[in-house]
Amino acid sequence: MPSKGVVQVAGNDLSKLSASLLDQFRVEKIGIIFQQFNLLPFGSVLDNILLPLSFAPERRARVVQPKETARKLCTDLGLPDNLLNMRASTLSVGQQQRVAVARAMIGEPALLVADEPTSALDESTQIAFLDLLFTQSQNNNTSLLMVSHDERLSKYFDRVVRMTEIASFGKTTL
Repeated sequence: MPSKGVVQVAGNDLSKLSASLLDQFRVEKIGIIFQQFNLLPFGSVLDNILLPLSFAPERRARVVQPKETARKLCTDLGLPDNLLNMRASTLSVGQQQRVAVARAMIGEPALLVADEPTSALDESTQIAFLDLLFTQSQNNNTSLLMVSHDERLSKYFDRVVRMTEIASFGKTTL
């Protein structure tokens, strides 16, 4: 909870939600790409992508054909179909990263939060990955909030907030 100010996501004041409602809100409205991806290593790519739908009835309702939607997300992210049944632990770092994006995007959450998603990539791969991420966000009408220490990436974003600037904000809309 904020020490002052208001945090609103998708029109909801998060400080007004109970712990259980906040958990449900998070799973329904926010897709997260973790820095370390947090894939289930022995689960298949398909299992990992479909996982959020098990906990989010609203997101699940927006996905008419879960397996086909997962397959399309993979195709859009440059992952071949033959990876869907492979264990996540057998994939390259770049492939795991794309699976993490597909998992975060399935069910069209209102907000995608990406924590250092490009930290393990070289510059040319970073650019290609950001193009994919922006395209997916636009296609799904999903807002993107990305955290990065790499100042070079700031040129790709409409708005950049540096942590040193946060103290000057009262109420802000990101």
